Amino acid sequence: ATKKPLSAEVIVADIATDSTLLITRSATLAGQFRLLMDKNDNAYLYIKKKGYMLFRADMKDLYRATSSAEVLLKPLAVGDKVILKNILFEFNSDVLDQNATKELELAVSFIKDNPEVTVELAGHTDDQGEEAYNLKLSKSRAASVYQYFLKKGIPKENLVFTGYGESQPVVNSSDSISASLNRRIELIITSINKVDSITFNGENSYT
Repeated sequence: ATKKPLSAEVIVADIATDSTLLITRSATLAGQFRLLMDKNDNAYLYIKKKGYMLFRADMKDLYRATSSAEVLLKPLAVGDKVILKNILFEFNSDVLDQNATKELELAVSFIKDNPEVTVELAGHTDDQGEEAYNLKLSKSRAASVYQYFLKKGIPKENLVFTGYGESQPVVNSSDSISASLNRRIELIITSINKVDSITFNGENSYT
């Protein structure tokens, strides 16, 4: 990383209420930004800049030891991924909770900002239940996110989806906290293609 200051879009969202708390930009020359807001245990920070991977962090983790933090944005590269954990499905179902789509909206916006990328939507489950069932559920949940992206105007050429079931846990444990970490959708860059210009259907919205 060069640690060169960047001007980028900064969004703070409340995942519990599926709402945007704050939108600002980092300063062009210094790359700094200031967040003035009440403490919120459900707040997540997202930073977007064209040509860079979407940054996502729990505000509690980012500011756990100090009131300031340095954020490093990564230039787009094949294999990079963002773990989308704040996407809710109905219990034992692949139906998206339409009251919990804020993180999906931001992911859609990221792809629209970077139309040269192709991304894999990878579904993962915990290890509770039968392995074959979990594999099927993970694929159908990834397919639901895929359909959501299509409806928001992302071309199908920019998307693929896959289900991995319980085969790729981020935490090897069966307690409830570990299970919640393993239930996730990952957005993985699979290719970066040169494009002249692409116009997407639909509009970006964070409200």
